[in-house]
Amino acid sequence: MVSKLSLFLTELKRRKVYHVAVVYALVGLAVAQGADWAFDLLELPNVASQLVAVLLALGFPVALVLAWAYEVRPEEPREAQSTTSAIIETPGTERKKSIVVLPFDNISPDPNDAYFADGLTEEIITKLSYIHSLRVISRNSAMVLKGTQKDTRTIAEELDVQYVLEGSVRKAGNDLRITAQLIDARADEHLWADRYEGKLDDVFGMQEEVSESIVDALSLEITPEERARLIETPVEEVIAWESYLRARHEMYRFSEDGLDRAIQEANNGLEITGENPLLLSIIGTCYFQFVNMGFRDSTFLDRAEEIATRVLELDPDSPHGYRLLGNVQYKRGEMHEAILSAQAARERDPHDPDTAMYLNYWYGDVGRIQEMGPLVRQLTEENPLEPTSWWASGWYELLTGRFNAAVAAFEKMLRMDPDSGIARLSCGQAMGFGGRHSEACDMLAPLDDQPPESFYPWLGRHLRAAINECGTEIPGDPPEAVRALLWTDEFLSWITAGGFARLGLIDEALEWLERAVDLGFINYPFLADVDPFLAGIRGEPRFQDLLRRVESEWENFEV
Repeated sequence: MVSKLSLFLTELKRRKVYHVAVVYALVGLAVAQGADWAFDLLELPNVASQLVAVLLALGFPVALVLAWAYEVRPEEPREAQSTTSAIIETPGTERKKSIVVLPFDNISPDPNDAYFADGLTEEIITKLSYIHSLRVISRNSAMVLKGTQKDTRTIAEELDVQYVLEGSVRKAGNDLRITAQLIDARADEHLWADRYEGKLDDVFGMQEEVSESIVDALSLEITPEERARLIETPVEEVIAWESYLRARHEMYRFSEDGLDRAIQEANNGLEITGENPLLLSIIGTCYFQFVNMGFRDSTFLDRAEEIATRVLELDPDSPHGYRLLGNVQYKRGEMHEAILSAQAARERDPHDPDTAMYLNYWYGDVGRIQEMGPLVRQLTEENPLEPTSWWASGWYELLTGRFNAAVAAFEKMLRMDPDSGIARLSCGQAMGFGGRHSEACDMLAPLDDQPPESFYPWLGRHLRAAINECGTEIPGDPPEAVRALLWTDEFLSWITAGGFARLGLIDEALEWLERAVDLGFINYPFLADVDPFLAGIRGEPRFQDLLRRVESEWENFEV
């Protein structure tokens, strides 16, 4: 169990106060001895040596205070450095070979067969990501490059990869042709190219050949387990696999209609193949997203859990099943169980960006900051074109009190996705945390244009009212539907609490903060010391009682 004294001692070490003390003592000793020698040589009275000793003694606590204070001032220029430089750079480690698989062009007679080309791209990415000695840009970032006019050298430089795989797919009835070429972008050389022709039933063999050819061309050493993953076929029947590809294509639209269509496509596949973990996980994920995105009521969460349980019965090692189960548990406020499930998913598929994103977010909620760094590094290296990777980076920086670095990450996300409400909300909040109030006002104002049924307009006005410089009137209590959304999410409840605290509405602030804690937000160091919006309520007895509860839960939280 972590005591306050041990936390203080750990903080002294992190801020390098010990180092300053040792260096000061050594230098002070040298200065004192040098002064004695010089004063003896000059025949000065002993009082001169005593004066030097007094000055050195007085300077010692001043040096320690400065060492501590320099660390806790996030507005210092040192924070202007790259958002993730502190966690990405790992000197002395050998760089892996790296590759991006560009979305295969669909040159089929039917443009609606684009889902097939996308699915083939994603399957090759998935297979290559199993190889430990190869860094693979994730599906989420690779698909952003669909239809890009950038040349391979530019793409490789922007993603910091050496190799680029590109190709095309032509599907006409039952006939299938796949072409692929591997390029060393830095040397501008074609390492390998091939064309595969056959019937649709041959698609799994073609995927295997492409993956094996890349392994050979790059001279990669792979384990027998990794080679087995290259030839793994998650859905045996090709027609059912097509249904899976269409279902996944629709699911990624993240619209209510798209989720409905994804469920129908997955059910079509199940009619062909029988119960299949991959197809079932698509349906379960759609049920979860119905609730997560506010489309439908919580009964769909029960249905998602039933499917997650069935997936794990069929395949106890399914990362999809564990990830789905973790999402359900998180939505119910079962943070401990959610993290355990996400960890299990990550053990079975270490390169899945969705699992890394969820786990990074939840670690932040429970104050496990040290576990967040590797996840942020993975997301920003393997999934750099996905806006949410930079939200993860900003979340990490915000929780560690580096508010300017958090702003830089959220701004990067906003440049990638200018319509993102969460990027704008998080960026405005971080600006407010860092004392950049006028910038926060300008950042939050466009949230008024978000859909009125969403929480963004009310929450944006709420934060602007809390920042005096904005001159925004207090919006009052949120509408019932908006309140329901805020009340079921620990992150939104915490933001709401901070706004009320800044407004001096203590009872409302504590009500919302207690709700955030009930839902799993138990980051004790952040709530106790870092969050500047809570400064006005930290002396309240009710806050102190809540903080003692948070400290206990945080200290005893083990995963």
